[in-house]
Amino acid sequence: MAMKWMSRAALAVVLASAAVATVAVAADPTPIQQARRGHFKEINKAFKAAREELAKPAPSAAVLQASGKTIDELVAQIPSWFPAGSGPESGKTEALPAIWQKPDEFKAAVAKATTAAHAFNVATQSGNAEAVKAAVPALGGSCKNCHENFKAKDEH
Repeated sequence: MAMKWMSRAALAVVLASAAVATVAVAADPTPIQQARRGHFKEINKAFKAAREELAKPAPSAAVLQASGKTIDELVAQIPSWFPAGSGPESGKTEALPAIWQKPDEFKAAVAKATTAAHAFNVATQSGNAEAVKAAVPALGGSCKNCHENFKAKDEH
C-alpha cells in the first residue's frame, strides 16, 4: 500500500514539474522570438547572397549551392518557430495573430514556401544558373505571401 502511495506521489511531482516547465516556457517567449528572428535573417541573407551572385557574369555554383541548402533547411523548420504563446500577446514580435488564429492558412502558406525553397535548392544544386534564376520568382513570391498575411509591416 505504501508503495502505491509513493508511486502516485512521484507521479504527482513529475506532473507538477512538467506543468511548471510548460508555464516557464510560455511565460518567457523572448528566446523563441529572438531565435525565430535570427532564423529569418539567415534565410534573407542566403537569398540575398544568391540573388547577388546571379547578377554576376559568372555566378559561383558553390555560393548558390550553399544559399539553396541554407534556405531549404531553414524554411522546412518554420512551423516549429511559432509555438503557442510566442505571438504578440507575449511581447514585441512582427508575427501577426493570424498565425495562430488561422492555423490552416498559415500551414498552407508555409507548405508553399517549403515547396519553393526545396525547388530553389534543387536548382542551385544542379549548378545551372539559369535554372536558379527561374526558381527565384516562386521562392520570392512565397516569402512575400507570408509577409503580407502573417508579418507586421515594417515601421521604418
